[in-house]
Amino acid sequence: MTDVPTPSHVLLHRFLDPDNRIILSKGDFSDFLEAYHTHVDVWGEVKDGLSQTFMRQGLAAGVIHLSNAPRDLSYGLTIHLTHPPTNVFIAGDSLESSVTGRVYVEGVKDLGSSRLYMQSQRPKHEPSLSVLEIEGLDLLDIFERYYIESEQRPIRLFDLENGEFIQVASLPGADPDFFPALTREEGAALFDNEAIQLLESRPFFFQCGCNPQRMLTALRRMFADDPEEIFQGDPKIETSCPRCGRRWWISREEFDTPSE
Repeated sequence: MTDVPTPSHVLLHRFLDPDNRIILSKGDFSDFLEAYHTHVDVWGEVKDGLSQTFMRQGLAAGVIHLSNAPRDLSYGLTIHLTHPPTNVFIAGDSLESSVTGRVYVEGVKDLGSSRLYMQSQRPKHEPSLSVLEIEGLDLLDIFERYYIESEQRPIRLFDLENGEFIQVASLPGADPDFFPALTREEGAALFDNEAIQLLESRPFFFQCGCNPQRMLTALRRMFADDPEEIFQGDPKIETSCPRCGRRWWISREEFDTPSE
């Protein structure tokens, strides 16, 4: 029986191509991206065309990245663009099979150059941080550059423009000349090869995991010494999740009541 994802899912399929020494990843992101757009509509996030293109590419690439990562990995990715001034944030948690993100276009500081920051964490491992200077506005190209520079292996990412995204990633022994000239049509045709072997089919959710208690904990950590700095005499304040943009109301009474 075929698994049918719920509207907030993408079912990500991964295949081994033993002949070419590559891993193929593919998913139809239509429902996943619809969940993101619904989230944006509810919480009033940025909706201009360029920002939505950034999020379409970033969320798809972020899910595919997580699907090929260790099962206990989580990451936070920030792509800072100077022109136009924009920060794209994507976060993923493999244990939860969840990816979220948002785009910032207001109050973005000019760092002098466009940059990528990728911070990854695993239990019982030291956190890793990669920082790259980048060019251009195509986030799929930027992800490919990240893999070359930080993961030390080539990949190709393609938007098939029907809701599907695919990734072609090298394994040890792959021909390095195979990747630079690979076209979108050639990449899509690799999935028609009868020799490829299905490794797994796994659902991923558009989901942040933020909740009132997490927001309260973060506010206490930042303003424990001077709650009036944020409340300014008001009985409650509105705050938004920095990861997904969802808004929460936190009361002064909740802030002052010790957690059990």
